[in-house]
Amino acid sequence: MPLTAAPIAFWRGVRDGAGVVVDLELLDASDAFTAWLDRDPHEAVGRRYSELIPTGLHRRLPVYLRALQDRMPARVASRRDVPDGVPVDAEVLVIPFGNDELLSALWDVSEPRRQFDDLVFSRLEAVAERDLFVAALDVVPDAVAVCRVRLGDVGEPVTVLVEFVNEMACGTSGRQPETSVGTDALTWFRQIDQEAIGPQILEAALDHLPRRLRLGTSPTDGGPGESDVVVTPFGNDRLIVTWRPAAGEAGSGGVLPAPARTDPLTGLLTRSEFRRRLAQWMRAAEPVAAIVLALDLDDFGRLNDIVGPRKADAALALIGVQVRQLEPSAVLGARIGADEVAMLIPGAADDGTLDLVRAQIARILTTVASRLALPPLSVSGGVRVLDADTTVDEVLRDCDTAVRHAQRSGGGNVTVFSDEVRHSLLLDYLWAEDIRGALDAGDFRLAFQPIVDVASGVRIGEEALLRWDHPSLGLLAPDRFIPAAEATGTILDLGGWAIDRGVARVGEHAGGGEVGINVSAVQLLRSDVPAVVARALERHRVDPGRVVIEVTESAILPESARIREQLVELRRMGVLVAVDDFGSGYSSIAYLDWIPADVVKLDRRFLLGDLGERRQALLAATVGLVHSVGATCLVEGVETAEQHEMVRAAGADLAQGYLFGRPDLDERV
Repeated sequence: MPLTAAPIAFWRGVRDGAGVVVDLELLDASDAFTAWLDRDPHEAVGRRYSELIPTGLHRRLPVYLRALQDRMPARVASRRDVPDGVPVDAEVLVIPFGNDELLSALWDVSEPRRQFDDLVFSRLEAVAERDLFVAALDVVPDAVAVCRVRLGDVGEPVTVLVEFVNEMACGTSGRQPETSVGTDALTWFRQIDQEAIGPQILEAALDHLPRRLRLGTSPTDGGPGESDVVVTPFGNDRLIVTWRPAAGEAGSGGVLPAPARTDPLTGLLTRSEFRRRLAQWMRAAEPVAAIVLALDLDDFGRLNDIVGPRKADAALALIGVQVRQLEPSAVLGARIGADEVAMLIPGAADDGTLDLVRAQIARILTTVASRLALPPLSVSGGVRVLDADTTVDEVLRDCDTAVRHAQRSGGGNVTVFSDEVRHSLLLDYLWAEDIRGALDAGDFRLAFQPIVDVASGVRIGEEALLRWDHPSLGLLAPDRFIPAAEATGTILDLGGWAIDRGVARVGEHAGGGEVGINVSAVQLLRSDVPAVVARALERHRVDPGRVVIEVTESAILPESARIREQLVELRRMGVLVAVDDFGSGYSSIAYLDWIPADVVKLDRRFLLGDLGERRQALLAATVGLVHSVGATCLVEGVETAEQHEMVRAAGADLAQGYLFGRPDLDERV
């Protein structure tokens, strides 16, 4: 496996008897990594993390294991000695991939952009290598399974779990490789227990010696005819199991059976056959312009739960029929995953082709749902344009990246792969764990935008707007990182910092004025926000009446009693409460009765488009509604004198927008 010169290592999780990952085993490493360990490369490979890096057991190993469990990258600070003996601040970035594998990279934090690019390359290289390994096993004429041995309390093998099976192993059974992962191998390979060879497989795992066994029937389908089974232990807790018809049962001349070329459920090509034919297409002397489209059914697991696996399989089978009927506009239809299909579409990737693709997808989904009486179906699609310098592995990898990008964008759409798509997806994975490190490094800042009295235009306060001053990507707005912070729980630390810094800003300006601080609904649900605010008020000796806690209206749910309780407590402390972005998505007049709000901020959409009499009447009515519940009305997004006059005529109290000033960044703290 080619590696860069950076200190990079590939690890595999080591599980205990309960199947919990408790340690890591070094699979491969760059020379720079083993040099950093001061170990001989041949001695290091195959050793446990706890043996190689005992000083990192309490600090780094738990982070590695959590990253593997959560399938999310992690970052941890480290120290690295360079040849001149001067220690350098460094970071270890850990990225999970495959089933139980991790990539770790150690770099100097002084070179984030170059090292980030190196890591992206290494990660993509690792994924490509793994895809190549899977593809190689799929074209092998033998049935192959990779299994993990689960150990008992005293370290003895008690069962064997399937981690990977190739298409030949699944071809005669109707199973898919993806649905076999994690199942009991001694159950998956039918007839094993009946012929009492299960104990021999466990013995092979115990003494780490290969076994050649003979079955009276096929391991998967139980059909007639003997099979030779070879069990080969490797690593600490892995087995490779291969089988084929016993000698003398192959065709004349000893020709081995060919791998299955079509999927038994859908009638589409198998993944390996699709790869083979796509490679032939791409090697043609005069290749025709074409794209590869991959489709993944959205929420297929949920569909299984609703209608049952039999009807869900019927949906996949009918989709296969519909895809095969797309010829000649689409060719080489294939099932490349449990609920994924792919096809080759001749023609340029222009708007006309993509519109046709979307229309055909919609027609197929409508047909399947109506014929089988299913809930509405949707798919996420990924498109890769073929070119002369692209390999089949790259095409499938990039299609998968585009599909995942479409899914992360809400699903039900088609994304065309590009370098920007790849980087945005990778950055999403990294940001989820980068946030805490950026907070420690002081990379988050507050920008303060003026709030003015509508009648006089006098500045009476400001809103604190969170920004991430990313070392390589520049200044990032909240919509680029808040979703990741909320999903990972780091919003609690980040939101606490924003509250403290916003209150400190009030204390620094003793002349008066209020500061609005945005608080996430996740914070209100998972932390004691009043206590956080109280500590900040005491620390910075600030009058609570000068602090406004703003909660986005779309994030507030009537059934969230926890949110309302915290807002009531804030008001009891003397802190003001504002409903932000009222009118942006989930607006309800009932909110103005249910939420204890001192200020209601009307979304900028009230000022977009035609500002005619109808819009003026609507704005005036909404301002009156806010006043009727005793709240102050603030209108956001005022950018022109015309909008200012309209807001004044409507009777609004306060305004905010570029007309009165853009957000100014606070000094770094």
